[in-house]
Amino acid sequence: MSGQTEIMWGEVAEIASANEWKDTLLDEVADIIPGFAFKSQEFGSRGEVVIKIKDINQGFVDFNNTDRVVTLNYAKGKLDKYRISFGDYVVAMTGATIGKVGRVKLNKTALINQRVAKIKSKPGISNDFVYYCLSGEDFQLFIQNNIDSNSAQENISGGSIGRYPILLPPLAEQRAIAGVLCSLDDKIDLLHRQNATLEALAETLFRQWFVEEAKDEWEERKVGDIATHLKVGINPVANPTVMYHQYSLPAYDNGQVPTRELGLEILSNKYEVSPNTILISKLNPRFPRIWAIGNSIEDNSVCSTEFQVFKPKKQSLYAYFYFLIKSEDVVGEMTMAASGTSGSHQRIRPEDILNIKVRIPSIEKAEEFSSITQGFIDKADKDRRVIQTLSTLRDTLLPKLMSGEVRVAY
Repeated sequence: MSGQTEIMWGEVAEIASANEWKDTLLDEVADIIPGFAFKSQEFGSRGEVVIKIKDINQGFVDFNNTDRVVTLNYAKGKLDKYRISFGDYVVAMTGATIGKVGRVKLNKTALINQRVAKIKSKPGISNDFVYYCLSGEDFQLFIQNNIDSNSAQENISGGSIGRYPILLPPLAEQRAIAGVLCSLDDKIDLLHRQNATLEALAETLFRQWFVEEAKDEWEERKVGDIATHLKVGINPVANPTVMYHQYSLPAYDNGQVPTRELGLEILSNKYEVSPNTILISKLNPRFPRIWAIGNSIEDNSVCSTEFQVFKPKKQSLYAYFYFLIKSEDVVGEMTMAASGTSGSHQRIRPEDILNIKVRIPSIEKAEEFSSITQGFIDKADKDRRVIQTLSTLRDTLLPKLMSGEVRVAY
């Protein structure tokens, strides 16, 4: 929404809410379109992208590891209603991601598979407003309370989703509310894109210096010559009233912002996270999760034991080590060293990471690279803190705006 937004509090807002807002259900304001039942043998590496439940994260659709199907044998127009593009959003109807609402934030088009439902508002209803109605904790609680317990796998039907209650304001106010929340999300997305651009620039420079211009006479070193593996165990539940900052795999996937949780809420052991470390996920190194931890972090920071904590032996090598671990060659070595029964459950041991061999011209050259690119990491770290602030503001405002407790001038 352009211009300045006025938030109105108090008695006037409450009276207006009672007079103008209507109690409705989701299926009264939007169409719920379950995905197409493609056959398992149709999936491969070619054709149109298909979004499955595994590709849905809360807030966005992940296009990084999608499957594809060849659709040439389908009649023209048969699959049109199952297509999603920029701005569309879907709900996972089964599995570990059940209830998560993901939005397409890239300029891409895809089809949706069965057990994924597309939500599309009806005429006269703001599509963005309906999206934000489904983005809060109330919708997640509704999903959990309406899961079909008679099935072998947790699932929820389109009919059950359609019974989700929505308090509907006039269309102009729907758009104003969505405008406030969209402006916050747009700023968050912009910062994410800026960070991705900075990392891509640094990765390009790393590849030029240490891969494309590599020489046979360069000294071969192990990763263990450059970095140390840290393993300080923490039992948060022993300190139930302490607020911990947890670096978990879901937190990484949701924008690399640690979550805040009381010790009593964290039931498993964790590792201590200290400043100037790098977290490397053990799980599925073919698609690595590598998290750079800045020099200023909150007290009582911990990480999931699915992460391994590494620290460069010299601070001047921090940026070099970070982009070394992210490089294609090292990721390839980690993938080959991983063990497990399937691609999605393979894990890499810390000793295998430490034994990976790399060639560098000299420590001085690596330090020079670090001095150039350290600013990229620092900028990304600051941006993530802003993202965390904006996300907290959005999450605080969202239920208040959706309930009419806080009103927007329109």
